[in-house]
Amino acid sequence: MRYCIFLGAMVAVSTFFLTGALPRAEAAKRPGGDAPLPPTVRPQPSPYYELYSDLEGERLQEAVMRMSRMVEEYRERTKEFSGAIKTKFPFFLFSSEMDYVQFGGPPGSSGVFVSGSERGDYLMAIAEPKNDRETWHTVQHEGFHQFAHAVIRGELPSWLNEGLAEYFGEGIWTGDGMVTGVIPPQRLLRMQRVIEAKRFRPLRDMMMLSHRQWNFEADPRNYDMAWTMVHFLAHGDDGKYQAAFAKFIRDLRAGKQWPAAWADNFGSTENLEKLWAAWWLAQKPTTTIDLYTKATVAKFCSYLGRAAKERQTYDNFEEFFKAAEAGTVKLPKDDWLPSTLLQTAVKSRLAFGDKLKFSIAKEGRNPQVIAITPDDVRITGTFNMAAPQGLTKVVVSVDDTSLKIAQAKTLIEANKKVDARTLLQAALKQNSKSPLVEDIRKLIKTTFQ
Repeated sequence: MRYCIFLGAMVAVSTFFLTGALPRAEAAKRPGGDAPLPPTVRPQPSPYYELYSDLEGERLQEAVMRMSRMVEEYRERTKEFSGAIKTKFPFFLFSSEMDYVQFGGPPGSSGVFVSGSERGDYLMAIAEPKNDRETWHTVQHEGFHQFAHAVIRGELPSWLNEGLAEYFGEGIWTGDGMVTGVIPPQRLLRMQRVIEAKRFRPLRDMMMLSHRQWNFEADPRNYDMAWTMVHFLAHGDDGKYQAAFAKFIRDLRAGKQWPAAWADNFGSTENLEKLWAAWWLAQKPTTTIDLYTKATVAKFCSYLGRAAKERQTYDNFEEFFKAAEAGTVKLPKDDWLPSTLLQTAVKSRLAFGDKLKFSIAKEGRNPQVIAITPDDVRITGTFNMAAPQGLTKVVVSVDDTSLKIAQAKTLIEANKKVDARTLLQAALKQNSKSPLVEDIRKLIKTTFQ
């Protein structure tokens, strides 16, 4: 039997979340392994989960919504190497820590994925409203272990399983979707200090860690390292390693041993470690500001669209924002979202200050929220008024045409015109509706014709 556990521990002044696989002998000592469910914990409807919970009302509604978007994000992000979802995932969600522990949850943990037990494979967690962010980081992390076990399958190395789980653990729920790939500034700075001081575990040594050793060490730095490795392979150097990363995981699923799979797809570990370290040291605290903005835009758009369905409209964004602050934005009874989510968007907008320019518009009948960054990147959220029940209603597009034009001009000045033309043509194709389309065409015409 294997446990993947999420514990809360204080190391120095930062809160770390530890996950790992417990050895079988230790797992057997867990109390309450055969305890029955409390009578208050009952089956609850959920699209993707065989859910048992004692949550009620809006707390239960929110949990089900978040879990649904969570699974959809797992599926979307892993579609190049995962299988199909063929059954619902068992999940026990408790409001009481006592019930959680009595049912078999490890004391001091917030959540756990158990595989190979007499009960089968299942996820369990505590819903703690006072620590909402930690609760859902835990569920998103542990939920990925469950998803990987059932859908990706194959024996994933510890660093890969935990790194992917941390990647999804950092995801931001927006109401109608999730935004993943964010780099929390504090976590970035922590890792940069580790890399600069050369206090990190070499990548090859990370890859050699067994599940038993991972759990025995319970070292927060391993989770940071695993997260940086996965993030780099997914996004580093403008996505250069994405295809090889997906192929590496497909090879593992096919039964190939990881050293051979790694060598076939990436070659030298030492060389990649140098690229990994250089990339992370070059990142700024604002590296994923566009993703945080995207999440904020998506949240606002989810509420603006629902208000429009209730025939509540606004002349400008400031008017809408004041209503959001006051909690007077209307929601359809059959298309609910928690008010707390809107308040997180309000806080984010206030934290951005004057750095972002927000506005609202329409594309046909569909309400839009637009944010423009200091680099003139245009992030647009569109609420689909005609979307069938249960489908994603908000689509967020990122128009970085201004950055592409600036990069192309730099290439032209460096006499790299072929690269500049390729960049501009790609930008023209990607952002065909951008207000700067004519600027690209003029630059292509004056430079290359």
